[in-house]
Amino acid sequence: MATKQSPKAGAKVSHSTGITVTLDPQGKTKEQKEQELSKRVADCKDKDAATVIAGLDADKLTGTIKTSSNDPADMADTIRGSIAQGTAYIVTDAIVDNGKIDLVVDTVAHYNRELASQQIPAMCEAAGKQAHPYGFKVPLFSDNSGVVFSDDTN
Repeated sequence: MATKQSPKAGAKVSHSTGITVTLDPQGKTKEQKEQELSKRVADCKDKDAATVIAGLDADKLTGTIKTSSNDPADMADTIRGSIAQGTAYIVTDAIVDNGKIDLVVDTVAHYNRELASQQIPAMCEAAGKQAHPYGFKVPLFSDNSGVVFSDDTN
C-alpha cells in the first residue's frame, strides 16, 4: 500500500522527473494502524510499566513517558533509570500521538495508596449499610500517609 508520494499526485512534471512512492510493507491502511494502536493503548493501562515499555520499545512504538499528563517534559530517561534501580511503576494512562504511544506512569506504592484512599470509604459505607440497614454514621479521617481510619482507629 502506498503511504506517501513525491511529487504529490496531480502535480505537473516532465517525463524525466523521478517520482518517489513510499510503500508500507505490511499493507495496512491508516485506519487499520490506528485501530491496532488503540487496542495496544487499552492493553497498556494498569499494567507494569517496565513490561509495557519493553514491549513498546521492541515494536518502536514508545512515545513520551511522563508522571503526569500535564508534565511539560518527557521523563523517559529518569523513569527508565528508576526502573533499573528497582522502583516499580504502573501505567495509569496511555494515548496515541503521531503513531507512537505516550505513557503516563505512577509508582506502584503511590498508585496503591491513592486507590486505597478511594476504595476504603466506599468499602466502609457498604459494610455499614449491610450491618446497620436502618442507618449508621462513620466519620473517616486521613493522616498524612494516606491511611484512612475512623475515630476509633479501625
